[in-house]
Amino acid sequence: MDDRIRLSLAIGLFVSKAVSLAKAAQLSGRSLLGFMEILRSRGLHWGEYSEEQQCQDDESLRKLLDEMESVK
Repeated sequence: MDDRIRLSLAIGLFVSKAVSLAKAAQLSGRSLLGFMEILRSRGLHWGEYSEEQQCQDDESLRKLLDEMESVK
């Protein structure tokens, strides 16, 4: 299979959450770090960041902003 096709398939499977980052790197024929660099260069976030983590971060930011406003 053509290298570009393997890479595109691996990226597509990773972005759709059908495979893990490590599995996508393996499918692409690249090292984990190499695959992560390719994702970064294409503007794709490679970290596992759940919706729950996003909500927790949003809540923490709201609390911090509230605290900063009350100090003023």
